[in-house]
Amino acid sequence: MPSVIGKCSNLRTFLLDGNIFQGPIPLKLGQIHQLRILDVSINSITDRFPIQLANCQKLSFVTLTNLVDPQSNQNSSSTANGGCGVGEFNAFDRGIPYEVLLLPNLQIFWAPKANLKGGCRITGGAIIAIIPIIDP
Repeated sequence: MPSVIGKCSNLRTFLLDGNIFQGPIPLKLGQIHQLRILDVSINSITDRFPIQLANCQKLSFVTLTNLVDPQSNQNSSSTANGGCGVGEFNAFDRGIPYEVLLLPNLQIFWAPKANLKGGCRITGGAIIAIIPIIDP
């Protein structure tokens, strides 16, 4: 993903699902203060989840993984790939920064069977998550 995406200051929805992108999520995404929806599922994204996304105070919906094969319209959790969606190879090092999980408008942080390490329960507002976080 090109880092110049950070110059799209009015971008509100960024749907990257199913593009087989490789490498990290660009840190420059944290410069898009209007960003509300981010979907990076069905890719080969690696590295850490960028703490810079905590600058996106309007972010309300994040999808890291997708367990449904959109081609078959069936839940792929029973497939031989261990329950992950078709083409789901995202692997985030460490976990999710707690600053992102505590964003004031975050309603959904979707990461079922995501390749994350650690674990923590966070509650607040409309979000209830049991996902790994990075200690400060």
